[in-house]
Amino acid sequence: MADHAKDIFEVIKRRRTCRFFQKNADIPPKDLEMILEAGRWAPSARNLQPLEYIVVRHAEKRKKLAELGRQKHPCEAPVSVVVLGDMELAVRVGKISPHETTTSFKGLKMFLYMDAAAAIENMLLMAESMEYASLWISSFDEEGLEDYFKLSENMVPLAILCFGKTSKKIQVPPKRPLDERLHYEEWSQKPRDESYIGFSRKINQRF
Repeated sequence: MADHAKDIFEVIKRRRTCRFFQKNADIPPKDLEMILEAGRWAPSARNLQPLEYIVVRHAEKRKKLAELGRQKHPCEAPVSVVVLGDMELAVRVGKISPHETTTSFKGLKMFLYMDAAAAIENMLLMAESMEYASLWISSFDEEGLEDYFKLSENMVPLAILCFGKTSKKIQVPPKRPLDERLHYEEWSQKPRDESYIGFSRKINQRF
């Protein structure tokens, strides 16, 4: 394996979801721009690039994000980023490649989420490589965000990201082994060790 591949893999393995941020640690604008730039280079369906971002540093606005995101972390992290998708651009996917998936509302919104997931992972990995901690919030008051940021009808909030420095050592979460999840040529039922579920329950109880 080439050295650069090893470096990338180590960043992937190091990345953790941070739920304890240092309240006074800031992220310089140039560093945040590099993180966002990594998201810009993510793949996009038909290269229509429907994503936009709202950077939130103001304390009162981060407090509101915490309320809308139903968790405290946007208050603690120095920077939050609201990821938006432009439904108008998603509709063009259906015009370029018309079929049931690309023309239904469900299908069009799916393209936004897929584009967002690719961009978000790029940003989380870039943040990790720069020694910043991150959190991806996927459950929030969608209508509340739309109202608070006065979004136009075509703009859909897709995620809230928090960036900063961790204040605690983050526990390594258990991962299901690859051989338990891997199939060749066809799918077949495999035994599943669900001991990792206990870790997930513990997280949900605390947050």
